[in-house]
Amino acid sequence: MNKPSEFSHNPKISLTIALLICATVLLQMGYNVLHQIKDVPFDSDITPLMMSTIRDALFNHEIFINAFIAYSLIILSYQTIKQFFLYRSWGKFVSSNELPDLSIYYSEKNVDLNCKIKVVSDSRKIAVTSGFFKPYIVLSSGLINHFDEEKLNAIILHESFHCLRRHPLHNVMLCISSKSLIYVPIVRELVQYYQIWMELNADRFAIAKMGSETPLGHVLLDLIKNQTVKTPGYGVHFSHTAINYRIQQLMDPERQLQVMVFRKKALYASLVVPILMGIIIIMECI
Repeated sequence: MNKPSEFSHNPKISLTIALLICATVLLQMGYNVLHQIKDVPFDSDITPLMMSTIRDALFNHEIFINAFIAYSLIILSYQTIKQFFLYRSWGKFVSSNELPDLSIYYSEKNVDLNCKIKVVSDSRKIAVTSGFFKPYIVLSSGLINHFDEEKLNAIILHESFHCLRRHPLHNVMLCISSKSLIYVPIVRELVQYYQIWMELNADRFAIAKMGSETPLGHVLLDLIKNQTVKTPGYGVHFSHTAINYRIQQLMDPERQLQVMVFRKKALYASLVVPILMGIIIIMECI
């Protein structure tokens, strides 16, 4: 058996870079907003105040930044509300379909993983890690009935890695950030890079614990072959991300995978908005 390399690849570098880029753009936007507020004349008459605010926001060189601020706030609000309703809907689904006896059985059986397992009654093959601050694993009865104990153990080990690393929270935060800052395309590509390694490292964790890549490989190929339907709700799903890379890793665990971090054109395109914002801010200070 080929032994996989240690699951030590750390995608947190891409996570850190993505967050730094987001922080830079947001700081520039924040400075611009504070500058505009500072220029607004505060007095008892609200009409001049409103007219000054509208004029300052729409009819000067800052309109460029204001357009991006408005877009980001709209998308951020929409995505946050969307995730909230998905979170609530998924919670209701799990609560109303949970099989308590099986949940207790699998949680106690895998107590060493320090991750709660909930089993729901559903004919689909569902394996997902959910929850932001107290993540837990959700398995469906359809999945449990389809796979034998060894393959099911591989799935649980894979999902437990997501659970222990709080990947559902990271995933939601990064997805919201990339969509809110769509005009900074490098953020989206760094998020994709992080998600790929998130799955690859979860596979490596499961392989290392089991001592073989065979059970996990059979599970992945089975789910691809049967074209598993999209599961409800949200979270980190077993077979949704990085399928090609995961298969390569299973076929040749010793091979060093070459995963593209980002394209050069995405980097160049991402510099446009921050540079223009920087120029505008410098002009304001002169």
